[in-house]
Amino acid sequence: IEFFELSPDRSQMVFGANEAGVSKLYLMDCASGNYRAIDNLPKGVCGGCKWHADGTVFATSFASARST
Repeated sequence: IEFFELSPDRSQMVFGANEAGVSKLYLMDCASGNYRAIDNLPKGVCGGCKWHADGTVFATSFASARST
C-alpha cells in the first residue's frame, strides 16, 4: 500500500497499491471491509488522493510516461 485517505465521515477509504510499477486505486467500505478496484484510470504512478469535504468524490493525480 502506497497511501490511503479516509473520507471525511470515515465510512470509506481510498487506497493505492503499486502493482508491477503501476498504481492501482481501490475504494473500501470501512464498515464491511469490502473493497473494489477503481477501473478506467490512466496507467502511471498516483501522487495521492484527497476527498472533497462532502465525502462524495475524491481527486487524485497521475504521472505517466508518454511516447511519441
